[in-house]
Amino acid sequence: MRNKICFSKPSYIKATDGQEADICLTLGNYKFMTTFSEYFNIILTGDKEASRKAARQVSKLTYSSWGDGREKFDAIAEIVENAPKEYEKIKEDWRQENFVMAISVMYFLHNKREQPDFLFPWLFDLLQHIKGNIRYAAVRMLKNELGPLTVYIRVPDYELQYGKQGLSPKQADAILYELYFNLNKLIGDLWKPNYKRYKYIESLPSGPYKSVQMVLGTLEEYCGEDYMIRFMSIKQDKNTLYYDALDLLNNGKEGARQALKFLVEALEIDSDYVQTYIGLVSVYDALGKDKEMRECIKQAFEKTKKQFSKWPETMPWGALDNRAYMRAIQYMGDDLADSGDKDGAIELYKLLLKMNPNDNQGVRYTLAGLYAGISGSEINEMFDEGNKKQDWSKLEELVDTQNKKNLFWKKPQ
Repeated sequence: MRNKICFSKPSYIKATDGQEADICLTLGNYKFMTTFSEYFNIILTGDKEASRKAARQVSKLTYSSWGDGREKFDAIAEIVENAPKEYEKIKEDWRQENFVMAISVMYFLHNKREQPDFLFPWLFDLLQHIKGNIRYAAVRMLKNELGPLTVYIRVPDYELQYGKQGLSPKQADAILYELYFNLNKLIGDLWKPNYKRYKYIESLPSGPYKSVQMVLGTLEEYCGEDYMIRFMSIKQDKNTLYYDALDLLNNGKEGARQALKFLVEALEIDSDYVQTYIGLVSVYDALGKDKEMRECIKQAFEKTKKQFSKWPETMPWGALDNRAYMRAIQYMGDDLADSGDKDGAIELYKLLLKMNPNDNQGVRYTLAGLYAGISGSEINEMFDEGNKKQDWSKLEELVDTQNKKNLFWKKPQ
């Protein structure tokens, strides 16, 4: 019989070997007592296979009779609440995947009924992860909150029937509107022109954009048409106009023409707002107006430069206000590359990689292609192929080869 390894100082249970089989689980070369803390310890510290098996066992334990009552739910609540901090410490992508999938199956038992959006910032980050299983887990956790948040909308006289439970309608409204706004913000950041040809969410290629659309689609379904109309009647500001405009780009040229009206209105509010010009770039691209599109790229870049006396040492993508500036620099680099100014484009791409070595925009691929004589459209085709096969090794090999020759990117540790 292999040695038993126990984590988190579990209480020892004296038993025969036969009885022990009922209370322990064998994972690879380890044997564990079946408690949540022990499963999560092996997820976080075990080898790849043991971590994978432990993650799968969390679901079984969640729905088992182990520790029924306060003990079980307190353990789950503590693990879920601390999930973002633990996740930050994980380096291996396979371990991240195991951890998030384990959290997602027990997430619905958290004890934050009065604060259901407590993990939304973390879940928004997960929605943008390169791993499909992690994105799907985030979709599942966000959808889990939409039922309770929208129940008063879907059930007439909800408070009269069930009494006051959880959030008030006013509190739920505030969370739903912020969620709706932030999802649309992500849609705007992730949108690509080639998405216009897809009519249904299900037909979109796998990726962060599709994952965000899945959550947004569920939110709209649960809220219903009347509620969404009320949402849209809230006073428009330049940010709301921008995200509404990008949402309209999914509706072909007619949608693009309506989006243009929204962005013109946004310019009337603030003619120096870089994000509006970023939106106009997408609109004019959808309308096939190349001259106007290139003019907006230049405007966005010039207005970005005015925001800084000199370029900052860092410009993290996680700060949402930075994204319009970073897109303006990227679009200007693309325009210079398309115009034959290779040196100018390289300078701007390297600037982005210096300020944000995590490279959330994928600039390293475009720059590697530029060094190798591969066009931006060819790089996009390689991405489409990678998304379809869930294999981006060709792109990674391209970056590695060109980076060794040209030393344009210091990969984060």
